[in-house]
Amino acid sequence: ERAAALGVRVVDAKVHGVRQDEHAVTAAGLTARWLIAADGLHSPLRRALGLDRPASGPGRYGLRRHFP
Repeated sequence: ERAAALGVRVVDAKVHGVRQDEHAVTAAGLTARWLIAADGLHSPLRRALGLDRPASGPGRYGLRRHFP
């Protein structure tokens, strides 16, 4: 929402393939200078781009607690 408010074009689309060269990236029928994929830790898009790698650093743990 904040990005859109600042004038960033936000596209909610399922990406089945990505093409990238030194000038642009094309995904979901759109071509742009930047592609931001907010699809999580096990990102299929990251793997498709060859950017997957093992996690580095210490393990992380989360805790969720609800209080009445």
